[in-house]
Amino acid sequence: MEEENLGRDRAEVGRKGEDLALEYLQKRGMSIVARNWRCGHKELDLIADDGLFLRIVEVRTLCYPNIRPPAESIGPMKRRKIMAAARRFVAEHGIVNEVAFDIVSVVVNGEFYSLEYIENAFLPEW
Repeated sequence: MEEENLGRDRAEVGRKGEDLALEYLQKRGMSIVARNWRCGHKELDLIADDGLFLRIVEVRTLCYPNIRPPAESIGPMKRRKIMAAARRFVAEHGIVNEVAFDIVSVVVNGEFYSLEYIENAFLPEW
């Protein structure tokens, strides 16, 4: 039962982080193309269009206190999965825009939060 609550709490925190990231991107003038787009076992958290780039946005959310910034938890394997899913999305939707890979890092502390937006966080390896 305790593990079930932990999973639900983690999912709630993740959803809250995605909601905050979505709102942040919209306030920057981006239109959200898709949220939680799935391709098999791969998922793209947010896909946004800023008029120049199709932005693939990975959202990482942790609760305070945390040992390291959430964005640091995105290693090479996760980046490869994101890029594979992005290739599929671009192909399926006939995207002609350049693609950029961004990260939104959210740290939640009760009702408070901090958000860091990292544009062009990593380069595509097509």
